[in-house]
Amino acid sequence: MAIPRVKWLNSQNGFGFIQLADGDADVFVHVNAIERAVRALAAKHPLAQNRLDAPVHVTTGRKLAEGFPDNAASVMVLLDRDHSFTRLGEADLDIIWGAYLGTKEEILVAGRLAEVMSDIVAIREETLRKHGRIADSYLLCRSETLNARA
Repeated sequence: MAIPRVKWLNSQNGFGFIQLADGDADVFVHVNAIERAVRALAAKHPLAQNRLDAPVHVTTGRKLAEGFPDNAASVMVLLDRDHSFTRLGEADLDIIWGAYLGTKEEILVAGRLAEVMSDIVAIREETLRKHGRIADSYLLCRSETLNARA
């Protein structure tokens, strides 16, 4: 999987654009939103952020569909309307998924990817039917990453 690069970043305001390595359209990203999503997911589940001993790779669902990055222990996924995590179901991964983080509608699911992915898909589809939209993100971690630090 090719690695995206920061095309432009306003570090004072915490936003910019990431250029995808395959030449697709640039992705607007708000750094604070990504940091908040990772912190919110970690705070709601039994996962200390210091268990992640390597950088967190941030990607989109479309890029994740190509496969879990070989050199990453943890991947934060945004913009995944196609449930790309379902293509990784046999991998030894844990998922920490959340929608509407920090709101009264907050929904959280965590566990072994193979065991909870069908629940997440059903919850996403029901939420889309109910609200017409969904704001979700998730953190995928190689199981040995979490187990080694527990």
